[in-house]
Amino acid sequence: MLVGNGNPAQADYFRTRVLQLPAERGPDEPAIWTDPTLAAFNAAGMKRGRLRTFSPAAAGPLARALKNGFRQRRTMGDPWQQGGVLVVDQRGEVLFAHNNDNPGDHPTVEDVLAALARA
Repeated sequence: MLVGNGNPAQADYFRTRVLQLPAERGPDEPAIWTDPTLAAFNAAGMKRGRLRTFSPAAAGPLARALKNGFRQRRTMGDPWQQGGVLVVDQRGEVLFAHNNDNPGDHPTVEDVLAALARA
């Protein structure tokens, strides 16, 4: 499941234009939810703030993204809310948690996949 913080139309845009998935969710496709209230982000302890978004630590990842041809087109949702990754099993036990400190702070794919394998 993916949780964003934009409005429902922005979640639909993300599904169809960014992820290039059909408008209707298939059985093997991720559920995409939106929480403009940020309640889910707060409950997960995810960080928020302008200084996190524009921190010096974000400069390196921004430069790499620009060098590799990635350009942010438009902001959807709260630009100051940092994301993260939670892997939760069917019992509700958190197997992996990573709360981003800034826009370029992401867990490794290997760490997330290892947690998913335990789920």
